[in-house]
Amino acid sequence: NDGSLYPWLGLNAGGHHTLSHDSSSAASATRADLYRWYAERFAHLLDLMAAVPDGEGTSLLDNTMVLWGSEIGTGWNHNIENVPFIVAGGRARGVRGGRYLRPRGMHHNRLLVSAAQYMGLSDIESYGSTDTGSGPLPGLLSL
Repeated sequence: NDGSLYPWLGLNAGGHHTLSHDSSSAASATRADLYRWYAERFAHLLDLMAAVPDGEGTSLLDNTMVLWGSEIGTGWNHNIENVPFIVAGGRARGVRGGRYLRPRGMHHNRLLVSAAQYMGLSDIESYGSTDTGSGPLPGLLSL
């Protein structure tokens, strides 16, 4: 149970987990502020990684796939459908960026398979038990 508070965003009681079960408009606004703050932190991390040289003409970000996801897909009920994920970096090693992928009928397990394959674990074809299919997320990697 994540009881983390974010007083600089107005979340002073109840914590993050309680907020994730509240469907009120005030809670929705606080969640938006919270995820905006998370996005800013993620962008800052990417900026720091982009500033670190890592090979001839590449950065640490160019050579690293960075994933960011949410624990909920539809705002307040822990729905695992349409969970948003951001894949950043990895350009020098086969991540095709600058696109919005919306694979239908697939679980996010395929993203995890892609991450494993990106790290060189090419024998990984499935992950977890919620996805009855196998293979990486189509179109993410050009390995």
